[in-house]
Amino acid sequence: DIHWFEERSADYSHYRPLGYRPPAGVKVDIIPSEKRLCDMLIAGELDAVTRYFGRREHAARTYPADRSTMSMQELAGHPRVRWLFDDRKAAAIAYNAEIGWPQPIHCLIVKTEIVDQDPSVPARLTRAFLAAANTPSEHSNVHAASYQLSAAEEAAAVGAVFTPAGLKGRNREAISRMLELCWKDGYIDRGRPFTVDEYFDGSTLQL
Repeated sequence: DIHWFEERSADYSHYRPLGYRPPAGVKVDIIPSEKRLCDMLIAGELDAVTRYFGRREHAARTYPADRSTMSMQELAGHPRVRWLFDDRKAAAIAYNAEIGWPQPIHCLIVKTEIVDQDPSVPARLTRAFLAAANTPSEHSNVHAASYQLSAAEEAAAVGAVFTPAGLKGRNREAISRMLELCWKDGYIDRGRPFTVDEYFDGSTLQL
């Protein structure tokens, strides 16, 4: 029932250059190049905006990607705009408690031809990224434009590890669900979803 709009042109899209097309009945259009999501929301041309990447410095750029010139805080502070959830922090904590895991965000993909030449690459890369993910950082795990979480709140919301990596524990269940949704949404063109064991190199399954 939703008509979706994108600010990024087809060339800057994450999925259009790969040949992906939305499933039948799902309407996704690119907004005209002279328009911006922030202006359309304020004008009432859009009912809501999600995945917003507006920044003031975009006003001096001409590339047809993220064009909105208002920061998230500025847009949220406009008198004609409000957050969907009055208490976004409580809503986010409740959602994570309901699904039981942090949602997967990034996966590392390696060309088959590279693995054919050196089968050790998947496991070595996985170990390197696991080490990087577990490196302590002073930066907050929550976007600066959002809200602050204490260590206790993080642990209560998503467990002891805020950014889990690899294919063990809850991550396996989360990634299995991700693969199911990728198939349902048309990103996987086959009769059924991939399983975790099918999708990832065997050398990485226990890391």
